[in-house]
Amino acid sequence: MSGDLLARLITAGTPADLVAEVAMALAQADAQARAGAEGLERRRQRDADRQQARRDRVRAEAEAQASRSVTPNHVTSRDVTVSAAPSPSPLSSPQTPQQTPHPHPHPEGYHVHARGLLARIVLGVIIDGCRAAAEGAAAASKRRWPKDMPPPAGVADDQWAGFIDHRKAKRNALTPRAYQLLVAKLAEHASDEWPPGRLVDLIVERGWLTFEPSWILNSTGPRNAQRPYYDRPSGAIESRRRFREQHDVEPAASYLDG
Repeated sequence: MSGDLLARLITAGTPADLVAEVAMALAQADAQARAGAEGLERRRQRDADRQQARRDRVRAEAEAQASRSVTPNHVTSRDVTVSAAPSPSPLSSPQTPQQTPHPHPHPEGYHVHARGLLARIVLGVIIDGCRAAAEGAAAASKRRWPKDMPPPAGVADDQWAGFIDHRKAKRNALTPRAYQLLVAKLAEHASDEWPPGRLVDLIVERGWLTFEPSWILNSTGPRNAQRPYYDRPSGAIESRRRFREQHDVEPAASYLDG
């Protein structure tokens, strides 16, 4: 039973450390259950031995009482009176054998079995939870895009799901032919600077339905990014710099030198 549960737990994708903890808990529960069962059997045997000893003692006392009730007298055969033997004790009657009472198990036995049952219940809950989570994740992934249009190579699931939602918002769902063209275009024009996932993000960011290579060249990227406004020279400062470089003289002082 434990091996089957552990196999189901591993199949459900449970982490290895959690599987090891559950296996150890099951082993401890089984060992405690076996120890409790052995102790219970020993207690039952002791109870049965005590019952048998008590029955033997009662039978011996009854036989001794019967032998003491007859006293020997030196009389003739005419004076001999035979007294009736006392009725045997119900305990010694073979017609009514005494049933050995069923000894009640010790409460520790219940606790051992309860712990083992609890461990199996907890393990079953963990397995069901892992299976439900895995099935839910798989179902969610299938619902995020058509089954025949998986994410292209180099595109993460979240990026592709965002692109599919973007096409739906544009009321221009991705058709099988459009999917094939887009996959081929991503494979052809992707580079280290523009990997497929980044191209898909750019399509969504710019509100496009697809992309063209010329659009990528005109897009702001790491190599052609514009400098921030605080890093751009003003027109007057740039003019003075060019004048100084061309004529090798300093222009007349102005308010800029202030």
